[in-house]
Amino acid sequence: MGRVLSAGRPDSIEGSLLRPRFVGIIGGIIAFISLVFPWWTMTDTSTVLGRSLSASVNIYPYKVGVTYGFDIGIGEKLWFGWIALVLILTGGALGLGGGVAGKRSIVLIGGLFSVFSISIFAVGLAKELPNMGFLGNTDVPRGLFNFVTVGTHNLSMYLSVGFWLALVSGIIMIVASMLKAGNGLNSMINMSQPIPPQGDRFSFSDVGASSQGLGRKDRTSLPTQPKLSRIEILSF
Repeated sequence: MGRVLSAGRPDSIEGSLLRPRFVGIIGGIIAFISLVFPWWTMTDTSTVLGRSLSASVNIYPYKVGVTYGFDIGIGEKLWFGWIALVLILTGGALGLGGGVAGKRSIVLIGGLFSVFSISIFAVGLAKELPNMGFLGNTDVPRGLFNFVTVGTHNLSMYLSVGFWLALVSGIIMIVASMLKAGNGLNSMINMSQPIPPQGDRFSFSDVGASSQGLGRKDRTSLPTQPKLSRIEILSF
């Protein structure tokens, strides 16, 4: 049979970006990028002598930094941060390795490690926040998310950019492990579209065969024309 003509979908850049392998690699990269940003931040904004001052405490999985226009590391050791660091590094490595190797099961495990990482960080931080003396007065209510005013100080506490990037990396890797291998999301979309009936498909060979058959049929059915002699042709 000839090559079937159908509504083809080009191997576009968008299709390549949606391949499970590529998506898994992206998730792994985002996991490493999350470590560049703080996972929890407390911002202190106050007004002194009519002048607005701002400072913040940024907690990473591997360090605690205080920002007064520039970062100052205070060398605080956080047990939950180191556990979260190991988990997110492992998750990112598995996402990259599984994506390169095309192993969806490995990418899935990497995504689960990333989710476990932020879970350990959030639970550990919520437990230890009331006891963290370096954050100032321990009588001030603290939490993963909290906004409180103490005198002239406005305190804002929230899970920061790095935490959410780690969460996104875990979700991306888990989704990548569920995509259909080879065709990515496009294959999942096309699976839901009805298959056209066989009558709607045609091929060049079929057209050629039909035309050949028609030609043979026409030649046999058409009456033969008598040949004209040269004299008769000239008489016209």
